[in-house]
Amino acid sequence: YNKQKLSGRNIFGRSLVVLQFSLAIFFVAGTIVYYSQMNFIRTKNLGYNPCYITTTSVEGDRGEYKPLLNYLRNELNKESSVNSVSFGTYDGFEDVLSNGKKFSSVNKSTDENYLSVMEIPLLAGKNLSNGEKGVAIVNEAFVRAAGMQHPIGETIESIWWRDTTRRKIIGVFKDYHFQSLREPIKPMMIHVPDDAGLGNILWIKIKKANQQKALAATEKIFKTIMPTAPFGYNFMDEKNAAEYIQEKRWQKVINFASLLAFVLCSLGLFGLAHL
Repeated sequence: YNKQKLSGRNIFGRSLVVLQFSLAIFFVAGTIVYYSQMNFIRTKNLGYNPCYITTTSVEGDRGEYKPLLNYLRNELNKESSVNSVSFGTYDGFEDVLSNGKKFSSVNKSTDENYLSVMEIPLLAGKNLSNGEKGVAIVNEAFVRAAGMQHPIGETIESIWWRDTTRRKIIGVFKDYHFQSLREPIKPMMIHVPDDAGLGNILWIKIKKANQQKALAATEKIFKTIMPTAPFGYNFMDEKNAAEYIQEKRWQKVINFASLLAFVLCSLGLFGLAHL
């Protein structure tokens, strides 16, 4: 009877050790997977360079945007701490018809400096030019969605409610992740702003060594023409990192669980050895 009782305890102890080690292996594997995922997010080439780019906006009546933005761009281009400036709008989705296919595409309105500020390569055709209407440049995802073989010169029909706008494709730029890495790269077209949709967003590429100087100069220029408006800005790389706060929290939880599993395994082995 005693031998059977001791044998039963031994099987139970071994089962606990196996369970503890199984949990430890599971959490260690989860830690490795999460570390690899976060390392992928940290090192992934987004297709553009978000470093040292600040974004800010101009508040006011839509009719005032154009003179304000032109003044800001001219004054900022004079600053030695600023590399380049672009203005436009944030991304919005539209239904488009191109090459006989209808699909949803991001519609972005910017000036001709956007690609150079973001360091996005132009793969074919030419870039936008100031004042050129009725044309657009598209990304590789747009070309694939439309099933085009030779996109330069093709026509895009943008459908917004009952209005239809026709634009000719003059260039193709490389795909870039304008959303979280959780999302696939979607079709995008970029065109210069028209008078009705002039954007109020600025992308400012500043020099690495003069970051604080560039921010101070930008704020001073803003206060010159908008003394009562609050000046706010965001760094693009910090904004991108904020997209993955939840993943970073889970990584900490899994790391703690892995450490706890190792401690439990050690206690279990110590207890078994003692018995």
